[in-house]
Amino acid sequence: MDLNILVRGQSNALLFVQNGGAARMESELERSFGTQVDIRILASWGTGKEHSIHSGTAFLDWDTSGLTAGMASFLDKQPETVKDDPTITVWMHNEYDANTLGVTTGQWAQEVTADAAIMRGELNQPAGTTPYLFTWIPYPYTKGDSPAAIKAGMTQLAADPGFNAKVGPSLDDLAMDGDGYARSSHMGTADALLTGSRLANALTTTVAELTGSSVIPPPAMPAPTPTLGNFSAGSGPDALVLKVSQDAWQAAAQYRVKVDGVQIGGTFSVTANALHKQGLADTLTLKGDWAAGSHRVEVTFLNDGWGGSAATDRNLYVESATYNGATVTGAPNSFYSSGAKTFSFTEAALPDNAPATITDYIG
Repeated sequence: MDLNILVRGQSNALLFVQNGGAARMESELERSFGTQVDIRILASWGTGKEHSIHSGTAFLDWDTSGLTAGMASFLDKQPETVKDDPTITVWMHNEYDANTLGVTTGQWAQEVTADAAIMRGELNQPAGTTPYLFTWIPYPYTKGDSPAAIKAGMTQLAADPGFNAKVGPSLDDLAMDGDGYARSSHMGTADALLTGSRLANALTTTVAELTGSSVIPPPAMPAPTPTLGNFSAGSGPDALVLKVSQDAWQAAAQYRVKVDGVQIGGTFSVTANALHKQGLADTLTLKGDWAAGSHRVEVTFLNDGWGGSAATDRNLYVESATYNGATVTGAPNSFYSSGAKTFSFTEAALPDNAPATITDYIG
């Protein structure tokens, strides 16, 4: 279904469109609804009066300066296929009015109501299909109570079901650095894009209601792969590989490994994600050049911890081991208290007719 978003306002409305904010709003809304909704931005500025945006003007003067009539003429010139579509007005008027002393809530609400009646008349649509979203641009040069009066007017009209409006998300944190310094009169590109995203989010429900469409949930992100430790120590052609995990509490489980009474590497700490209950383990590769025969491996758990419950218990687990790619039986062990446990692996003997050196292969 086609849907219009009419952008109304002064210089910051112009910059919102010109700097890509309206395009961001359009693209994010269309992404939320897939092929169900096609958003059309209605926004115009320049010389003359037949536009939806007029820089350097006060909205409260539009009716007497001919700009309201110009807005009506801008809408009147749209094709009937455009004017027939539901139309959301994104209202960015407030800069010059907030800088005018003596603006009252009643005066502002009355002017907006009259302006909306003209707009809806040009579109030949009721309030139900022409909702408003009021935004407040953080323009720094305001006077007296006018800003509070205008904000109260927005709230008043949003509470009136016959008018059909909502107050948009806060934009008070915009940098407003479009003039080259922060808190200036105008929004920069980053502000425009941020505003576009926030308005798209605020309009999602309104678009769904106007078009009878449903929001398409974003694709589920795959769960991140936990980072696990991959440690190595020693040197040589042979590799003893241990898979080690823990029950973590207050600190990581720590351990040392000896082969035939010789410690290989230093003290190892199990990484945070290597949790026994989740089936996750670190990998420790110990290198050496072990002779034929059986070799004794001793794993020592160094820092058992116990706080009185299963949730406050630190334990160490050797989940499995391989030697030069072959599974080592007897390697899995659970350490529920500090101390050492052992297992063995075997280096196969060379056959009697095996060459003793590499030169025997090539000589």
